[in-house]
Amino acid sequence: KAETLAVPPAVDHVTVENTDHNSATISWKLSERTDRQELMQICSPDSTEFEECQLKGFRIRICYEPELETTGSGIRAQPQWTEILGVRASATASDKPGFYTLKVRELRHSSVCLVQVAAVAVGPGEGDWSDSAQICTEALAPEVRGQLDIEMSFRQSA
Repeated sequence: KAETLAVPPAVDHVTVENTDHNSATISWKLSERTDRQELMQICSPDSTEFEECQLKGFRIRICYEPELETTGSGIRAQPQWTEILGVRASATASDKPGFYTLKVRELRHSSVCLVQVAAVAVGPGEGDWSDSAQICTEALAPEVRGQLDIEMSFRQSA
């Protein structure tokens, strides 16, 4: 009897689609080297082992400012990652098979951060973190001070 471990597929091609002042839409796809067909061949669909090989969801983490670390060969930036979200695969699936998308909210305005995604399998399996993608959020709109003279605006437009 062969035993299998729940190893989720690798996450590839993390990209930033849209950004605003406090959110960004990111997308990614699963590695082509591992897909459901391979999992079906490894695990018998009739057994409970197949369920253990299935993709459960994803973990998302971000890093705003890397911590600088002095090494023998110089200074190296060491990211300080914060895991911000765990989501089910079904909640992030897009129209294209193998592609996923998610809107990350509550980001700092006027900032630059890195984002990574990792897949999670049903059972004890967790995947490796993806390569980083950079998110640049927009600045807040400037505050409008004073009152707008609406009556004057109507007179000028007539």
